Formats: sequence, C-alpha cells, structure tokens
Amino acid sequence: MIKKRIISLLLAMLLALSAAPTALAEEAGVRETDFFTKQPHSSLQYEEMSYEHLELEPFLEETNAIRALLKEPSNEEAVRRRYGALSDRMDLAVTMLTLAMIRSYQDTGDQALAEEVTYATLLCTDMQDAYLLLLQDVLVSPCGGFLREQFSDEEVTAFLEYESLSDTERDLVSREAELTQTVESQMKVIIEQEYAAYIVDKAEELGILCQAEVTCSNDENGVPCPWEVTTRGVWTEEKRAAVGRLLEGDLGIPPQRQYFEEELP
Repeated sequence: MIKKRIISLLLAMLLALSAAPTALAEEAGVRETDFFTKQPHSSLQYEEMSYEHLELEPFLEETNAIRALLKEPSNEEAVRRRYGALSDRMDLAVTMLTLAMIRSYQDTGDQALAEEVTYATLLCTDMQDAYLLLLQDVLVSPCGGFLREQFSDEEVTAFLEYESLSDTERDLVSREAELTQTVESQMKVIIEQEYAAYIVDKAEELGILCQAEVTCSNDENGVPCPWEVTTRGVWTEEKRAAVGRLLEGDLGIPPQRQYFEEELP
C-alpha cells in the first residue's frame, strides 16, 4: 500500500537521523561486541552490504520529471509507477545513511567516514524535503487519485500544510550531524583511555607492570566497548597468561584480539 510505504519511509528517516546516541547506556556486565551482528528485528543484513554514495541531483531531476506528467489525467499510471520508484530511491538513501552510521560507530576516528555521515544526513534531509513537496503536487493534481484514496481528509490536509525547510533549518541539520560525529569521536577516546587505565591498575594488582592501549568499537546500540588491546611490558608466559585472563574475563576481549609487545627491561 502506498500509504503504508510513505509513512514507513518517513518514520525510517526520523529513526535514522536520530540514531546517534548521546550518552552511554547504563548496563551491567561486560559485552563482547560485533558491529555487524545480525539483528532478529531487522530484515536488512548490513554486514553484507556495499556502501553506495548517492547524489541529490538525479533525485531532484526525477521529481521534476514526475511533475511534468501531472497535468494530464492519462498519465496517472506512469506517475504512480515513477513515484514508487522514487520512494525506493529514498528508501535506499535511508539505508545507506544507516550503513554509514554503523561503520562510523565502528571507527569513530575515521574522518572520511564522519564526513560521509554528515553528507548522507543532509542528503536524506534534502530528499525528504523534495519528496514531501512532490507529494503535495501529486495530491492536488489530476494524477493523484492513487494517493488520495490512501489518506483521510485530515491526513491530506496535514501533508499539504508541510512547508519546505528554510536555509537556516537545513544548516542546523548539517551542523547537528557534524557535532554528533565530533562528540562520538571524543567520547570514544576518553572511554579507551579509561579502559587502558583500568587494565594497568588491575595488572599492577597482580604484580605486573605494563602499559595498555585499547581500541573500542561501538555495539549495535552505539555504545563503545573494548574490541582489542595492545599491552607493553616485560613478559613471561605466566604474566601473559594472567593478563590475558584479565582482558577476557573483565573486558570480554578474546585472545585473538590481545597483543603483547615486549619492552626491554
């Protein structure tokens, strides 16, 4: 149903734009994270996707091409078909934004990824704006019957009252996305330092002097969790084993992501 598709697309847009977490979740216990874990609530398998950098101009050109068909009632079927394809394109943009966010959470230090998230956020915002403006034009046109029959009078009125984003509102969206990426990056650095200090302190309690460097990756909720660690010290097999148990038992870092570098005594 077109009505359900429009509503679901707009809800998906809202969810994607608000996906970046603003605070650490308070959860007990230690979790080992895998960023592309398949989620039972989603039919999308992001770990299998390739990212596609989309452009706004082809989307806008298609909205104008659809508008050119609206004067003739005989074009309704063509409008319906092309409008559906445009919905697919917007859906793809939301999916690519979500994928970019996932990968950016995985590596918050990657500036290119952070810039792509900002770009994709603004792209989705512009697409949503253009999509809703086209929706208005289709609803009041001789070709809009396939849409009007899906909505109540109140819903049609609500859509027709939509106003295009101002330049100020659009700039705010872009700025918010940039700030979110900056906060995420800074938060990750602080958390990695705290985990490293924890390892050094716990190792010292075992009589082992070492330095630690932790790399975090975000879980499916965007929470930074220890992913791998490099420890530097004077190692014996017993010391390696003791610190290895600490890393796996306390922080959930498995042996294959534990690295021990030797320092000269």
